[in-house]
Amino acid sequence: MIYFQNVGKRYKKTWALQPMSETLQAGTILALSGPNGAGKSTILNLLTRSIRPTVGTIQMDTTSVAFMPDDFEFEAMWTVQETYVYLTAMQGEEADLSILERVGLFEHRNKKISMLSKGMRQRLLLAQALITRPTILLLDEPTNGLDPSWMNMLSLLLREEAERGCTIVLSTHQLDIASQLADEIWWLDQGVVQEKIVVTDASVAYDRLSHHFLHQS
Repeated sequence: MIYFQNVGKRYKKTWALQPMSETLQAGTILALSGPNGAGKSTILNLLTRSIRPTVGTIQMDTTSVAFMPDDFEFEAMWTVQETYVYLTAMQGEEADLSILERVGLFEHRNKKISMLSKGMRQRLLLAQALITRPTILLLDEPTNGLDPSWMNMLSLLLREEAERGCTIVLSTHQLDIASQLADEIWWLDQGVVQEKIVVTDASVAYDRLSHHFLHQS
């Protein structure tokens, strides 16, 4: 679980995230959606501890937190497998190549990083985030560059992680992705959670997000 207790982040006189109190249950997939500068990245950065809140506290009932950034500069001449083994060792784990299979990279394991598309680099970033079997998984724009067939695989993979109790927080500017992947969506604008949408019907959730998008501040 994740507890936000009156958490806010301010830069000088500007609130990047207005103080808020929210609880996120274990096994939930949460999508953060909203325009640029809405507060999505601020929430992710607070959860990764790369920044500290100006006010309030965040409590997480685990120390097993993994992060998938939007992009990363890998060593261009290394292969996928060499890169994955290195990233695994950096996290103090043994390389489990079944994770490469889960993200659709096992058959590409001998390709050099320089030969990978944006979508394949995204898969590798996801693979490194799964190494420790985290109980909290944070994903920054995880669908950038992914083709439609992989989108279905990603949805299944995230659902599998949630079913084992992993809490997943992802940011996305794509309204359809948010409504398809998430159990709950927070629409943010100007550092405020304007609405929490519980997804029971993806099309209804998409309509709510579209309404906010058309009427954003």
